[in-house]
Amino acid sequence: MRNRTFGRLARGATAISAALAIALLVATTPSAAQTGAPLEGTVLLLDGGDVVVDLGKAKGVGDGDVVELWRPMKVKHPVTGKLITDRFKIGELKISQARDVLSLARPTGTLLRPVETGDVVTIAGRTPVVVAPLPTPITKPTTTAKPTATATAPTSAGPGVITVIKEPCKEPKEDEDATELSILFENLSGAAPETRVLRYEAWAKAHPKSRFARVVLEEAAALRETGEPRVEKKADTIEVLSASAPTELLKGRPASIGLELVGPVAGAVFYGAIDDEASFQPITMTAAGPRYWVATLPETRVTGARLRWFVQGVLPSGKAVAIVGDPATPREVKIVEPMNPSTPKPHEATAALWMDYADYNRLRANDKGGDHALQVEGYFGMRIEDVGLRAVRSGLGVYRGYGGSVDDLDKLGISSREVGLTYGFLEAEWGLTHFWGLVTRAVIGLGQNGLDGGGQVFVRLGNDKATNLMIGGEFLGGIGLRGITQIELNMFPRFPIMVRTEVTNQPAGVTPSASDLANQTTGTGKNAVVPSGAAADVGVRAIVQFGFRQSKNIAWYLRGSYQGRNIVHSGPGAGMGVTFSW
Repeated sequence: MRNRTFGRLARGATAISAALAIALLVATTPSAAQTGAPLEGTVLLLDGGDVVVDLGKAKGVGDGDVVELWRPMKVKHPVTGKLITDRFKIGELKISQARDVLSLARPTGTLLRPVETGDVVTIAGRTPVVVAPLPTPITKPTTTAKPTATATAPTSAGPGVITVIKEPCKEPKEDEDATELSILFENLSGAAPETRVLRYEAWAKAHPKSRFARVVLEEAAALRETGEPRVEKKADTIEVLSASAPTELLKGRPASIGLELVGPVAGAVFYGAIDDEASFQPITMTAAGPRYWVATLPETRVTGARLRWFVQGVLPSGKAVAIVGDPATPREVKIVEPMNPSTPKPHEATAALWMDYADYNRLRANDKGGDHALQVEGYFGMRIEDVGLRAVRSGLGVYRGYGGSVDDLDKLGISSREVGLTYGFLEAEWGLTHFWGLVTRAVIGLGQNGLDGGGQVFVRLGNDKATNLMIGGEFLGGIGLRGITQIELNMFPRFPIMVRTEVTNQPAGVTPSASDLANQTTGTGKNAVVPSGAAADVGVRAIVQFGFRQSKNIAWYLRGSYQGRNIVHSGPGAGMGVTFSW
């Protein structure tokens, strides 16, 4: 046991000595402050709206200073294969709070690119910082490259050995890896061993070809093995290594916030308040692997215009400590409306054909013609949307009938007049709201006396896809008028029902022409029977229609009716129809 302990101490001493050797090399390299060149730092962390950089008061940086922000870039030349390194200025940051080693900054003006960790910050040289020399490292180089008239390649050396390449007539260049390590050691001053191990391993992973990578990994391994802190460690300190918090939340959508924590973490609690809520609502964060904790916000907590939040860690003793923000100075994130692109519904097309026969005088279709009408109509329609232009329909129809006044037909016994119209129509339905609609139809065609026309107007109460009531009227040239009230019952989707009433003087509901009267006159001289010349009397129709939806696309309809101008002058009617939708 004793031998093992001594072995661990020996390995730890070797690693520490190697780290001291690196620090010595950095100390002997001319710094930016010593040469008067601009100071350079690195973006280490993005913390909400703040940018953490490794330039502090120790390097002469103070509150209100403005630093330039550069984006380093490495590109492999597609022809020569050489790795080209350069950087581009993407904006400026203003130091809002400078500490000894680190500073908080915020963007000033417009940035060409969003800030990322690893970006370089620069500022004009400040008062030089004196670096105390370190003791000479124990490990010595086994081989050293001698300066010659031309550049020489590095020779193989043992662990911890640095081979120096010199070129004649050239000033020595600053070692980038050594500079980065110097900054890393300075930033980790006083940090917990766990933090050092993670940062050392991350640096070595990012610089696998660096001559310092092996030494840094040995240092991390020694810390893991011994577990002995370099500085006194506080038992109630929880550190945030990284944070994943969105800059905006989508209203009504769940969201997650994650933290990477090190230290004595027994748990973590997320607290959030929507808009100006007086109290913060807690959400227990769950462990998502070593060091990682996640809080999931339900959609009911992602409302309003903003979310104020902070996180507290829980120590093994049960004590709560602030980790990110606090009740007095919480973090804040905007809540925005999500973009919900909707797929437009396909338009519904319908083709229909129907026929209706109505008799007003007990089926007395004798040589006198009787009082009846037959109408056949077919159309094609397209339903577009609920509000606005709801539907457009176009079709053809044929109306044929015989009629006249009740006195002419029943008392005088003269022949009825023949009327007819072959027509085409264009119909539009307007959705004023989802509930209210307006249906208009224009008709033009050929009648008994040449070109004629007409139209329809209906008001629809209720959506055409549900139970609704239609009230309106119709005029057909040479045929007559109709006032219509119609209820469409859609309580049973497979069995639609329609109930309709009409007040009409069709057919032959207009004043007959001289030629019509001449045709109706019978006999000559004293025996001549002359019609009264009156239009058909007003009658009433009652219609009931039953439908059956054979499938989603096909529906069949049967109707029955009874109509009359008085109790005696009346008769039955019937009709049928079919619709096909796709």
